[in-house]
Amino acid sequence: MVSRKPQSTVKPNVATSKAIDIDNIKPNEDTLKQIDEVKKGISMKSFFDLTKFRLSQYNTLASYSMYLYYIPSFVAYDSLIFLTATQLITMSSQAYNQTVEGDYDSKMRRTQNRPVAKGLINKQAGGLISASLALSSMGVYMQLANPSTLLVANSIWIGY
Repeated sequence: MVSRKPQSTVKPNVATSKAIDIDNIKPNEDTLKQIDEVKKGISMKSFFDLTKFRLSQYNTLASYSMYLYYIPSFVAYDSLIFLTATQLITMSSQAYNQTVEGDYDSKMRRTQNRPVAKGLINKQAGGLISASLALSSMGVYMQLANPSTLLVANSIWIGY
């Protein structure tokens, strides 16, 4: 009579098997969070990190102070249009930068946790987000001013 080992103690031969021994994997908390975010798709946190939302707000407010200085009279509607369009184009340029430099960002300690560098957002999605924000900004700016103003307002792309 041949005795058999219980199924739970039989381990696959690593040389001939393609099975993964999940019993010895010790996932840490960061790995689990990253896996959860990838499963969910693009989360709001990843979107805000990609567009550097807070930094974009500071840039928008800095340009708004110059806008207020140079306009002849204050109109709340025009200010709202300006703030919205400027925020959108600033977020677009931040997303574009991270999308283009994702490979470099993954190698640097300071930038390795950015969404594209970490793999939470792929380059195609980052480019699509950036282009969508830029087009939205142009559409909003068209409500406020003429096309030459639109060109000047979106010159951030040239300077960035």
